[in-house]
Amino acid sequence: SILKYYQTLFDLYETESRKLRKQFKETKFGLDPDKVFQEKYNAALKNLNERVDEYIEETETGNNAEEVEKWSKFVQLELKELEIFKKQ
Repeated sequence: SILKYYQTLFDLYETESRKLRKQFKETKFGLDPDKVFQEKYNAALKNLNERVDEYIEETETGNNAEEVEKWSKFVQLELKELEIFKKQ
């Protein structure tokens, strides 16, 4: 169960990376691409940190196997939905 906890944590990071790639693909960067990039990156990092904190809290740092399983299933669905944004 500890391995599943850490795998899901890793998958959370991957999910957020794919979401950010999707946002970049859909964004018109305009005249100030550095500013737009930084804003999107900062928002994604904030979201990632919030999700990781929530995951750690809800799973009691992996001690609640039932919650780890729920998170794992949810994150796997997200990964599947964002498959196209997987880094090759």
